[in-house]
Amino acid sequence: MANSLLDDVNELLRLSYGDENRLEDIKRRLEDGLTIYSSDINYLKKLVENHKDEIQENTGSKNNEPEPEPEPYEQYQPEPDPVLRVESSGFSNDDKSIFPEEQSETKKTAKTAGVIILSTLVLILLASFAMASDTATTIEQPKVTIPKVKSFNQMSDSELSVLAVDWNFRDLLRSEDSYLGKIIFVDGTVSNIHRDLDMMNLCINMGSYSCDDFMFVNVNGITTWLENDRLSGYVEVKKLTETGSNNVFTKGEWVGSGEYVPRVKEIRLICSNC
Repeated sequence: MANSLLDDVNELLRLSYGDENRLEDIKRRLEDGLTIYSSDINYLKKLVENHKDEIQENTGSKNNEPEPEPEPYEQYQPEPDPVLRVESSGFSNDDKSIFPEEQSETKKTAKTAGVIILSTLVLILLASFAMASDTATTIEQPKVTIPKVKSFNQMSDSELSVLAVDWNFRDLLRSEDSYLGKIIFVDGTVSNIHRDLDMMNLCINMGSYSCDDFMFVNVNGITTWLENDRLSGYVEVKKLTETGSNNVFTKGEWVGSGEYVPRVKEIRLICSNC
């Protein structure tokens, strides 16, 4: 299954379909063997279904491409024998011993020139070392630029969707530490407004007569939310709070109810019926 998902992700990225940031994150988790959330799988299936004709057409064209013909083999040509070179220039092996005195003088001259060159190089190196010891060399360290980190409020919806984790209400109550500081996507109805506390109750699961599951939401400077507003968007999980604290009246109780609900901070919420 992982291989099929990875192939789909690569093909969608190549065709520039879908959210590139989210697809790159899914690809990285597939290649690293990490958990793939059900929301990501559903997201991929929807993209593949919407663009299946283009994906199949591109896949088929790849399979029908002819294989490149191999380049012609260049036959190795051996170098001519050095002995043949000497003979072709008009000299034989016996000719090498015709002028022994001239060969001896040539060797002496070459040896003398080599000694002179070597001595010159040694003098140059010694002079360089002497200058380096007298001059202090300062190496300038490269400047390190620390990238600026965006706050959650500065991120786009696509960036927030990459960071958002899957959740359900009971898991959030049971494993508080696993969700602290995480981004989640919520969808619910405003049931109570507490303007003096910059807070509201967001009903996540409405029962037959009352709200079965809700959370406290610290609003992000927006004071225009009203009861029965339908809100959806991204929030940050902060902690669990006991219902009835700070004189908040919920479910017919005031303080010390012993019932805890999630407290989250609004990042970006959108009203669908305002």
